[in-house]
Amino acid sequence: MKVKLDELIEKEKHSKLDQDYYQFMFNELESANLLEDEQIHLEEELQLLTHAEEIKIGLYTVAQVMSYAEPKLVRQIE
Repeated sequence: MKVKLDELIEKEKHSKLDQDYYQFMFNELESANLLEDEQIHLEEELQLLTHAEEIKIGLYTVAQVMSYAEPKLVRQIE
């Protein structure tokens, strides 16, 4: 009987901890004032920004090559 009581007391402690955690998470989400589909938009923006530095470096490299290329080569591209 004592063992069963100890198990129930332990389960109660875990349940209270879980409840506190879930309440905290709920409060955080409530205070964030998220809009409908906001996560989708944020993920799309993150994907775009993730590659922005690579794109910037590539464009800079092309600009450098174009500025130092022979004029004949530049005219062929146009």
